[in-house]
Amino acid sequence: MKLNLSIIILFIFTSCSSNGWTERIKLELISDCKINSKNYFINKDNQLEVCECVVTKFIKDFSFDEYQKMTKGNITNQSNPIMYNKLDIYMSTTIEKCEIPF
Repeated sequence: MKLNLSIIILFIFTSCSSNGWTERIKLELISDCKINSKNYFINKDNQLEVCECVVTKFIKDFSFDEYQKMTKGNITNQSNPIMYNKLDIYMSTTIEKCEIPF
């Protein structure tokens, strides 16, 4: 009985560990990335790869709740210094990790 309960708890924990993100939302973000970045890529061959990397890292670094707050207003150092700093770190590390061309 204890083993079954442990398996159920483990399943619930791993199911809820997505920070509110769904596969549908992830795919929408990748699609938006491709649309918004199409004019910035000289070599379109790696555009999907870069967008997948950027979105995967974003979902890892931010909860869906944080994302929703970002879309509702401007994040500035004055209005929300913690989120501003977190975004700044995300952008600088993502540029390198995802090999975003400039």
